[in-house]
Amino acid sequence: MTYIKGEVQEIHLNRSNHFRSICTLNIYTKRTTGVVKLINIMPLRLVTRLTPKVGSTFMINAIHYLNLGGNTDTIFSRPRKVIHESHFERMKQMYDPKTISHVGALVFARNPYSRLFSAFVDKIFIVNSMGLAQSVRKFINANKNIDCVLDLEFSDFLKYALYAKTRVIDDHYRPASDLLNVHTICHAREIFIVKQETFSTDMEFLFTQRGLAPYKRDTLHRMVSCKRALSNVEELTYTSFLEFSNSVHHDCLNWNILTKRLWQSFQIQGYIHERSPLPKFEFSTKHDAQVFLRFVVEARTEHPVSKEQSALQRRKAITNVYNQVHESLKEDIVTQYHEDFELFQYDPSSVI
Repeated sequence: MTYIKGEVQEIHLNRSNHFRSICTLNIYTKRTTGVVKLINIMPLRLVTRLTPKVGSTFMINAIHYLNLGGNTDTIFSRPRKVIHESHFERMKQMYDPKTISHVGALVFARNPYSRLFSAFVDKIFIVNSMGLAQSVRKFINANKNIDCVLDLEFSDFLKYALYAKTRVIDDHYRPASDLLNVHTICHAREIFIVKQETFSTDMEFLFTQRGLAPYKRDTLHRMVSCKRALSNVEELTYTSFLEFSNSVHHDCLNWNILTKRLWQSFQIQGYIHERSPLPKFEFSTKHDAQVFLRFVVEARTEHPVSKEQSALQRRKAITNVYNQVHESLKEDIVTQYHEDFELFQYDPSSVI
């Protein structure tokens, strides 16, 4: 594997310089303690705090491999629930502006519009979090009458994310900058910013720049590129079927609807071609996940999805859904997520 220097390196330098230029404005200190607990990624000589919906599943596995070793195929094939129960408490340390000045910081970012939509699809559309779905429905029902969580629209979720005083698993959709102690991160010796939109390229740059051993770099590159899509599909499928088995007792939910939505979510994310229909099958148990995955593999074989097609499907989905969102909601996203837009150089006037 050869890393191509030049433009990519300049992009990362620009990101870091821009972040530091915002730091000099000193606008974050008023709401921070100056102390933050971060994960120490020892082989990379970096500290980080993971951001849900920005490659966090991959990063949990990668950190496990880098810090503890082991077989990558085994590590990366663990059930999603097991993966996200990895808390890395023994790998965490407290940092203040002085101590973090001796290490580099790894920061994760994503366009706020995309991150909000991803949280909706993952947690509400395919009901992977019944607790969040019910919380959104309860909040919305103060002004509407929604009987079934399947009737929740993206705009309903946005209202909840923007206006609810008490929210469930809000680290999946609250501003990424809120999850950081920006004032402390500003004092890091180096700052590397990895974006969801360029995740594979950014990780390759990071592994190369930090001098990771070639065999480890090549192994992780394989996991983040060619294997990442199928790995994500497998993790989401097994997790979703487990959640479905716990949810179908609700009157409005059934296997037929839930599996159709899971298939649609894979098309939205560009894992399956938009022309590939879900084959007919009477799903009725969590053990049918294997059948569903076989259908996915067959669809990907019959209608391969190129990188361009995958990106096109994602753009179409997010453009279509935001076209149905009221302008006032979009304006409030810009207001509440303004630090994300500013720190990470996203254009608040564009949803893609």
